[in-house]
Amino acid sequence: PVVAVLYFWLPNLIAWMLSGYRILNEHIYKPAADRRIDTVLDLTCDHHLTGLSRFLFGPRNIGYHIVHHIHPQVALENLPKLRAWYLETYPGSYPTLVGSARQRAAGRHQRL
Repeated sequence: PVVAVLYFWLPNLIAWMLSGYRILNEHIYKPAADRRIDTVLDLTCDHHLTGLSRFLFGPRNIGYHIVHHIHPQVALENLPKLRAWYLETYPGSYPTLVGSARQRAAGRHQRL
């Protein structure tokens, strides 16, 4: 019983808590009427993670959340390049800080 708790239940509980925390912080939970880019910017935010926080909360480029929602078909390893393209092609339109511009203005973004 102790082995099962230490090597199965405890790691699973920690992984569940980290995943749940990340998911709650990257979405604004309100109904979405469409999938327009404005709606995506209203309801999701990017995470700019480094080091340990990237390992715990955003492995495999999960932190590039806005471009993931705009282009869900793009492979995870290509999300940084796609975000860089948006920043170069549409400067000022793609949020460069944590969360979208609308979320920052409304005070609804979260920092991990």
